[in-house]
Amino acid sequence: MSEPRMPAWNDRQISRFSFRESLFTRRGLTPADAETLADELAFRDFDYDDRRVCVECKNWQRGNTCSQNLTTSMTQLARCHGFKFVTP
Repeated sequence: MSEPRMPAWNDRQISRFSFRESLFTRRGLTPADAETLADELAFRDFDYDDRRVCVECKNWQRGNTCSQNLTTSMTQLARCHGFKFVTP
């Protein structure tokens, strides 16, 4: 069985992807890793997955630390009750 295909992106999804890619680069990911993660999160959004990555959280701080003291990687999908989106 093949993986479901995501429909063509609208302007809002393109804007969200660009914002994430830029945010992740500013937070220390390589441009290639930032692009890959932003793309993976677009699929996450399409699937209505409620997991998040630390690097997209307002609580994330440089040095890969989290104010919630989670032990996950900054790019590992996880559920976090303290998560807050960074907004443009």
